[in-house]
Amino acid sequence: EFINQYPQSDATTDFGFFFFFTAGVRKRVIERVQPLKSQSAFLKLAPTNWSEQFTQSATARKLEYCEFLRKTRFILCPRGYGVGSARVFEALQAGRVPIIISDNYVMPEGIDWPSCSLRIKERDVGLIPELVERNLPQWSLLSENASKIFSRNFSDEAIANYIITQLEQL
Repeated sequence: EFINQYPQSDATTDFGFFFFFTAGVRKRVIERVQPLKSQSAFLKLAPTNWSEQFTQSATARKLEYCEFLRKTRFILCPRGYGVGSARVFEALQAGRVPIIISDNYVMPEGIDWPSCSLRIKERDVGLIPELVERNLPQWSLLSENASKIFSRNFSDEAIANYIITQLEQL
């Protein structure tokens, strides 16, 4: 509810992840990327103990997450309990580039996903820093495309039309 489309100039961190442990791939991200991370990476684990999660208000946690989105170019979006992650759409909404980490997630149809996101196999999470470095020169264009794709397809104003179009194509 607090996510905005942020200026590209606000992004100062190359990639990051702000998450709970809900799937094995998330643990592998921490195990394999944490030791490799540079000064331009941000990895934050949410508290694993439920009582710790309530030491700060829900609004404060949401605002902290929005600040993370604002400052980060590539947002790691590993699968959670299911095969997908809402982070993909939050990243697009913020004008940031999602890195989709899920072997079985079928992306919504009708979107040119390579123009606005990156994808990596779950077993290859250790290659994330290389993937980011290789794609930094295209970040600005990927970011612009992410914003446009979100606005045209997934924003509050557009989502109903997107769903109707997809249903008609079935």
